[in-house]
This record gives sequence, C-alpha cells and structure tokens, in this order.
Amino acid sequence: MLSRLALSYRRLLARYYSLLIPVDASVLEVGCGIGELYKYIPGSSRCGIDLSHNLIDCAKTNAPDIDFIVGNANDYDFRRTIALISFFPIRSMW
Repeated sequence: MLSRLALSYRRLLARYYSLLIPVDASVLEVGCGIGELYKYIPGSSRCGIDLSHNLIDCAKTNAPDIDFIVGNANDYDFRRTIALISFFPIRSMW
C-alpha cells in the first residue's frame, strides 16, 4: 500500500498528465509499479511495464482493464503507436 504522501504525489502528477494526454492517446508507463497512476490519467490504450513481478501482480488487481507487462523497457515492442512514454521516478520518495 502506498503512503498518503505517495498517493498525493501521484494524484498531482496525474492531474498534470490529464491536461497533456489526449483521451484517445496510447500511453506507456515505464516503471509503472502498482499501476496507481493509471486510475487518474486518460488514454484509449494504456500499458504499464515494470521489472517486478510482485508490483505487476498488484497493478493487475488495481487496474484490471489495463495491460501490464513484467519486463525491461528495452524488450518492449515500440512498433506499437505510443503517444506518451512516462518514466515515473525509479527511486521512491517515501
């Protein structure tokens, strides 16, 4: 579970992202963690990638309608059209 500070930060970040991301955009979040950010941002096609199996399992529970992949961004097939790639901070702030 995320701390209150972490949740507040993600909601603030999502507010700014929602101003920039078109509703019909394809969005890839590298380092998606538990997928919490996707609850708050638009996108017709959303995908998250993370190295942690445990975090991806949590992400699939938090946002079952979004594709989540365990892996490295270097292994991602970027031939898919992606409108935005978000590199969420790798080091945690909490």
